[in-house]
Amino acid sequence: MANVTHVLEVILTRNSLTVSLYESGSTMHHFDEVSLNKMMVERLCSDAVRLMNKSLEAGPLASGLAVELKKVGRALFDQLLSEEVKARLGEEEIQNLIILLDEALIQIPWEILHDGKEFLALKYNIGRSVRTKHPSFSAISRRAELPLKMLVLADPVGDLPEARTEAYNIRQALDQAENSFQVTTKIKHITTDYVVKNIRDYDILHLAGHNEYNYEEPVKSGWKLDDGVLRAVDVIQMRGGAPLPLLVFANACQSASLSPAKMVIADTERAFCSIANAFLYTGVKHFLGTLLEIPDQVAAEFSLEFYLQISNGKPVGAAVREARLRLLQPSEDTVFWATYILYGDPSACLVSREDPNAALEQLATALIPGKKPAALYWLAGLLVLLALALSENFLRRQFSHKAVPFEITEAVVPTPKPEPARTVVRPVITRDNVRAVLWPPVARVNQLLAFRNLQQASGEGAPDQQEHLRFLVNTYASLRQYRLAALYATALVEWADAHAVKNKRIAVEYYAESADVLLEEYLFSDLFARLPSVSAPLSGWKESRGFALSLDLYQRGLQLITDQDPEDLLRIRARLLAGMARGHKIRGSIQPAIQSYEQAVKIWEQAPVLSVNERYQLANSYVELATLYVQDQRNFKKAHDFLMHLGDQFPGDTYLPLEDRVLIRTVIRKFELFLWALRQDGLATTQFYEDALQVYNKLSLSLEQG
Repeated sequence: MANVTHVLEVILTRNSLTVSLYESGSTMHHFDEVSLNKMMVERLCSDAVRLMNKSLEAGPLASGLAVELKKVGRALFDQLLSEEVKARLGEEEIQNLIILLDEALIQIPWEILHDGKEFLALKYNIGRSVRTKHPSFSAISRRAELPLKMLVLADPVGDLPEARTEAYNIRQALDQAENSFQVTTKIKHITTDYVVKNIRDYDILHLAGHNEYNYEEPVKSGWKLDDGVLRAVDVIQMRGGAPLPLLVFANACQSASLSPAKMVIADTERAFCSIANAFLYTGVKHFLGTLLEIPDQVAAEFSLEFYLQISNGKPVGAAVREARLRLLQPSEDTVFWATYILYGDPSACLVSREDPNAALEQLATALIPGKKPAALYWLAGLLVLLALALSENFLRRQFSHKAVPFEITEAVVPTPKPEPARTVVRPVITRDNVRAVLWPPVARVNQLLAFRNLQQASGEGAPDQQEHLRFLVNTYASLRQYRLAALYATALVEWADAHAVKNKRIAVEYYAESADVLLEEYLFSDLFARLPSVSAPLSGWKESRGFALSLDLYQRGLQLITDQDPEDLLRIRARLLAGMARGHKIRGSIQPAIQSYEQAVKIWEQAPVLSVNERYQLANSYVELATLYVQDQRNFKKAHDFLMHLGDQFPGDTYLPLEDRVLIRTVIRKFELFLWALRQDGLATTQFYEDALQVYNKLSLSLEQG
């Protein structure tokens, strides 16, 4: 029953509340009456607002506020819910919870109710729904079709540089979610006319800016734009006709003219809900916003985590809950998570992600848990392994172009030059080392597959067994299942450590591929899309074991290759150097990153023939170097030289094979962000920008050939 949406319905009568908890869609449900102590509830609500405001004044790590908020939440839980509802919330397995409220009760912070173990908003995927006496309006439903079109309005007034960074990071993150989002960022000239004319063209509308509250007439509250305020009454006038967005996220701070002492929860909620109700009234299915002002950095972190979860296929309510939990990671004493309110069905999904192993996991879960006869274990294992074998054969046919053929033998490997015997150092990376980090989140059926394959490849291992694992590394990496790819890569690393002297070429290839997978796992799973400005370091890399191991493997491969080695080994050195450059950039070490990229570019430029992947890496390195030189060192001459080299690689009038066109799209997306950053720096009128734009046009024309 965990996937069934439950409804917590609270109706206000004269001196009491009618409270009921039931499954959505049920035809009959029981309700209880709870005596309402209005003065007590009002004092508790005021205490909650006081704690949130105090957190803003004292900073994100204000001591003791979370404990105080728990006390307030526990008291509200006791005051507002019946004994039966409280018992059911503690006993039943509930995942999605809709709080259906009378409009007179929306001022109560229901999300912070605490059952003695956890806040409701941190325990459930919560969304609000409002009962109102105002006549309803039947709006045309909008269908969610991929890619979702998203409009980000950032810093409309021009006084919030942090909002621009938020928009940039969101764009960076969602550009990585292929075929899921089409993001448009608007920073300048954001007028009410622009919003009214363009809002219907998008599935998601995100505002990173200011709210303006009118406490005397809440209907005149709204968003501060370049030419005035987009008021709630302006939104209401848009009802009818083409549908409005599915989701509106107002990540807007409170007006600077308001002092914290005036933030009474009833007034704050009235101001918040005026614009929220206007959007909901006109047909918007989900509205997400804040009750109170929060720091810009916190707002940016919440929004980024929210959209990451949406892009990964999480329902809207689950994405909000994960974003709340993200704010708690630096310290559980923060209370900023409590300011976010979601109106709408928490179980709705905007992006559908099917799990290819879901059916197998259900089979394994049904057959394996508990104490059962040994014969049943054997039957379960045989069925699972049969299904996995069939799926592996399918993947091998579908993705064999990404893997090295299985027929590789020792005869095709160039004979390495004799080298003095060396002692193989005990590897830093081992299966047990990485398994401790990667194994628990891997699905049970995938664990069975990994165990089987790793056991087959243990010891010396035949070449075809290692190439089989290599195929799995490439296949799972192409499917973005980086945890599994990293698990298999550990076996390749063990083989490379044991055979580095005899088979240097294969060893360095294994090092490079394994390091790439570990680095992608770190970026994609942990801090993917916490993408800062180009030269700023990613936070959290010091704590990531996968990140440290990836750099260790890059370095290990580089130590094996000398300047006298054959050309094919030097090209692998270029790949290792490019990987090291990415690592330096993540750590914020810009000069070493530039040096590594330049060394890699020099090797690729001297090579007579490049593979498709090498051509992509060369183009990507050109863009990275131009970006680093402009944004970190302001060396426009160097940046210009690399852009011209990129233009020479893709003149725009030659036919590109399909593989080249697929990979160059990624370079074009990165180049678009580079141009966007130049415009934000006020360089749009310079000759440098014009030359960069010409190179971009060449890249775009290359896609149109053939």
